[in-house]
Amino acid sequence: MNKNFNFILTIDIGNSFSKCALFSKDKNLLTQFDLVKLATIIESYNLTNTNTLSIKSSVKDTLEEIPLICTDVKDLFENGRFLDMPVHYNETVGLDRLVSAYFCYAQSRKSYLIIDTGTFTTIDSVDIKGFNGGYILPGLNTLEKTYVNGSLLEIPDSINTKLSFNFPDTTEKAIHQGAILSFLAPIKEVITQTSPSNTLITGGNGELL
Repeated sequence: MNKNFNFILTIDIGNSFSKCALFSKDKNLLTQFDLVKLATIIESYNLTNTNTLSIKSSVKDTLEEIPLICTDVKDLFENGRFLDMPVHYNETVGLDRLVSAYFCYAQSRKSYLIIDTGTFTTIDSVDIKGFNGGYILPGLNTLEKTYVNGSLLEIPDSINTKLSFNFPDTTEKAIHQGAILSFLAPIKEVITQTSPSNTLITGGNGELL
């Protein structure tokens, strides 16, 4: 692995979106961008295999072509460990889950509940013993689609209102609030049952959560 670099490039290919970030060598964020803009960023910052440490993570078996040599996150997971973090989960674990868990593990070795909510919502546990596994739930957008598939009703393009406990009085509101309730209830239940010392929330619906 090249240690004489000036930039760190991270590429995260998820189920629905592909996100990239460019950092300076001292880990200051320079820019965030979609994968489709990678060639433009490479040209703008004059990134090369010599001056850039590139790391990629993907939930997909196939990857879009990347014009730089990348360290693949999957190569960091072997023999029940992700780098120096013990992993109490079999080889089917998503690499994105391991990356988030390692961030918490490396910070302080304290107990964390990691909630990553995008296409799916994962709720994972990490502590001084390492990565302990967790749950995979439908994400908010996935829940929205179940209503559409089941009833062919149109619902708002995005759900961004808080849960209301005034019973909805229209079908649209009932769907809207039902999706939010289905999204929040299991997350709150896990938090209640596990009482984590720290909670990390991330993902496309992280701000809403």
